[in-house]
Amino acid sequence: MNNLTKSIFGLCAMCGALAMSSCSDNNPYIGSWVANNQSDITSQFPSATSVTSVMSIDFADNEQKTDGVVNISNVYDINETTASADSVYNIQLKATASISGTWTPDVDDSDDLLLTFDNSSLKIDIDRDGMTVVQDNGNAPSAACLDSIVNTAVTRWSRELTRAFREELSRYSVINDIEAKNEGKMLEFEIQSPETEVYFRRVEP
Repeated sequence: MNNLTKSIFGLCAMCGALAMSSCSDNNPYIGSWVANNQSDITSQFPSATSVTSVMSIDFADNEQKTDGVVNISNVYDINETTASADSVYNIQLKATASISGTWTPDVDDSDDLLLTFDNSSLKIDIDRDGMTVVQDNGNAPSAACLDSIVNTAVTRWSRELTRAFREELSRYSVINDIEAKNEGKMLEFEIQSPETEVYFRRVEP
């Protein structure tokens, strides 16, 4: 192999490596992320004593690294007080809302992404076994009463969380100025209605 041929092969290999690096750098937000802080969203649920949520978001790209799949989930911690005919009960429960969709870059601005969600993939999972129900006097309710309270709470919160999650997702249909920082360990971008900066940290594999 003459020197010219070796040089051509070497140049091709270097260009290939640079192209791969460039593709990887084009979408530094690819990966799994979790919100830096939990959000207090109690005001969205008048019947609740307190509700907090923590969002996770996962971006995956296609082979061409031009668009891909996005998965979003919210973990909710809920506290509420409910009254029956003969007592008041304090309820604690945890739930997860999740949905899948696709992301594409905004043709007008490469730092903006357009997210489209598949509503048929929306799920609300409520941890029935982890739910706690205690009477105001500190006693546990009877088994029959407990079963009724749990069923009612699951039905109500499945409906309430579906509504709240869909409303939140509407703010993520367009995300602006997405940027990975701190050597790719932090992610920040802007959502709308109202305009808000949100911050995530990378979930290490």
